[in-house]
Amino acid sequence: MAFLLIMSLLMALFAGPAWGAENAKGIVTGSVVNVRSIPSTSGQIITQVTKGTEVTILGSQGDWYQVRTKAGKTGWIAGYLVEVQQVQPSQSAPPSPAETGKEVKVTVDGRLVEFDIPPYIDAQNRTMVPIRFVAAELGSQVHWDPQEQKVSITGGNQMIFLWIGHQVAKVNGMDVLLDTVPVVKDGRTMVPLRFVGESLGVQVSWDGPNRTVVIAKPTPAPQEPE
Repeated sequence: MAFLLIMSLLMALFAGPAWGAENAKGIVTGSVVNVRSIPSTSGQIITQVTKGTEVTILGSQGDWYQVRTKAGKTGWIAGYLVEVQQVQPSQSAPPSPAETGKEVKVTVDGRLVEFDIPPYIDAQNRTMVPIRFVAAELGSQVHWDPQEQKVSITGGNQMIFLWIGHQVAKVNGMDVLLDTVPVVKDGRTMVPLRFVGESLGVQVSWDGPNRTVVIAKPTPAPQEPE
C-alpha cells in the first residue's frame, strides 16, 4: 500500500504540468513536526512546522517526504505526519506543444531579465535557461565540468547536480527524476528553469497571456537583535 502511494506521488510530481499550481501539496497532521536534513530520525532538525501547515511535496524516499515550507526551508518529514493532497491547476494553461521553441520572457521580483541567449520552451513544454542566469539572478554558484558534462549548482543549503542529456539529477545527494533534460544549445548549457528554481527555494509561475515566467525570491527572515 505504501509503495503504491509513493509511486502515485512520484507520477504526480514528475508527469504533471510544469506551470501553475503545484501538483502535490501536503498538510501537516502532527501537532509539532520536525523537518529534518535527511530522511531519518537521526537527521538534523532544520525547522519545525505545526498542525495544519501547508508544505510543498518535492519527492519521497521510503516512508519520508521531501518538503519545502512556505518560509523556503527544504527538508524531510515522516510520511505518516503529512496528508498529501492534489490541487487543481491554475487557470493559466501551460504552453502548448505548438509553442515549442518559441522564446519566452522571464521576470525576477518584477524585473524583466535580459538574456544574451534567450530562454525557450523545449519539446517537453519546459522553459530552458542558460546556467549563467542561475548564477546571476538566483544568487547561486555554478560550475561546469566539460569532461563529465555536469552542471553543479550551489545555493543556500542546496547542492544540485545535472548532466547533459540525463533525466536524473541529484539534489543534496538524492536522485530526482526530471521531466526534461539539460542540453547544450548554440554552445551554451541550458537547464530547466522550474526544476532549478524550485530546488533553490524560489517561487516559479507561468503568465500565459504574456508568455512570461514569473520568479519570486523568498523574503529573508528578519535578524534577531543580539
